[in-house]
Amino acid sequence: MREIKFRAWHKDNKHMHVVHGLSWSFDAIMKVMIDLDSRTVYVVTSDEVELMQFTGLVDRNGKEVYEGDILSCPHGITLTDTRVWPHKTRHIDASERKLEIYWENGSFKIRDHGTGDWLLLGVSNLKEMEIIGNIYENEELVSQS
Repeated sequence: MREIKFRAWHKDNKHMHVVHGLSWSFDAIMKVMIDLDSRTVYVVTSDEVELMQFTGLVDRNGKEVYEGDILSCPHGITLTDTRVWPHKTRHIDASERKLEIYWENGSFKIRDHGTGDWLLLGVSNLKEMEIIGNIYENEELVSQS
């Protein structure tokens, strides 16, 4: 079973924080407990931050992969379209492409901003990928795609 944890991008101070806890009210997150430094936990409203969930996976360097991370795949990636029969498989050179992790319809996916293609995020996808940034701290990586 994967560990459920989050990180948060604080919209005002433009800094990534570790999330220590969430406070819920009915069906919405109301408060987020984030670290300000290694000894101080601060409570903010959910409107002040963008939450990113841990996928439960790591990149080729063992770094934890979160929603919003941008990945590089120097050796390319094999895409299999399972929406059609027989399945169509193609290998794309993704060495210059920036791939973003995002959550949609109950699963983590990888989006290629250059082509608009996407695929489900899985362990096999990450064997050769590495995190090179995220969509908040490295906006230039998304705009370069």
